[in-house]
Amino acid sequence: MTGAPQPAPSAIAPATAPATVNAPVSSRRKRTIASALMLNGSLLEVLEASVPALLGLLAMSIALIGYWMGPLRLWERGAALLAGVLMVFPGLLNAGVGVAVMAVVAFVHRRRRAQPAEERA
Repeated sequence: MTGAPQPAPSAIAPATAPATVNAPVSSRRKRTIASALMLNGSLLEVLEASVPALLGLLAMSIALIGYWMGPLRLWERGAALLAGVLMVFPGLLNAGVGVAVMAVVAFVHRRRRAQPAEERA
């Protein structure tokens, strides 16, 4: 055979790994969350990503509308907005803190609504 010489086997470039293998852990985590929100992944990954995101959107809408089982005070709206933002960002710690803040808002709001109108300030 005539023609150009063939490169030695050691000179052949190795196959490149997918970008997610070399990416930092936080980048892989963000891609996994985004993928899980698109319903790609295991059932646990999809639930871990979508349930806090939906609860966060609910909390933010409650804060922006200003009504949840009755009118909300300004600090309740702010706390609900904070809880919603925390739940929308990925991570179980953020979701847990967001749910806890929203539970405090719900408890205080429900307790205030249960008082007679004369006792409310």
